[in-house]
Amino acid sequence: MVEKVNGNAESVTNANAGLSQIAAENSAAITDVSRAIEEIAAGASSQSEQVEHGAGTIQVLSGEIDGLSKKSRETQSVLELASEKIDSGKQQVSGLEASYHKLEITFSAVTGMSLRLVEKSKTISDVTNAISKIS
Repeated sequence: MVEKVNGNAESVTNANAGLSQIAAENSAAITDVSRAIEEIAAGASSQSEQVEHGAGTIQVLSGEIDGLSKKSRETQSVLELASEKIDSGKQQVSGLEASYHKLEITFSAVTGMSLRLVEKSKTISDVTNAISKIS
């Protein structure tokens, strides 16, 4: 019976050694899993910071785009005003051209009248000279 107890004791010792080995391997695996979880958490934190930075950058870019859009609308408004002024200037130039044409016609008519007046004055002068010679 002592042999049997010794055999059982040896079996229990061997089983205990096997359990100790399994426990050590489980502990190492748990440590590895814990490190992996820590690395995943660190990566998630880093990604979160990057996403936050990206969101901030997008917000800045959005503000700049809004500013450019406002400037574009202002430029469009100035261009429309300039276009209106150009159209008004073209109309004024057309009016001036028409006035110049009328003035040119009137000047030609006045010049013609002046020439006829000079001829009539010459005729009157000739008549006056003839009358003076008669008297």
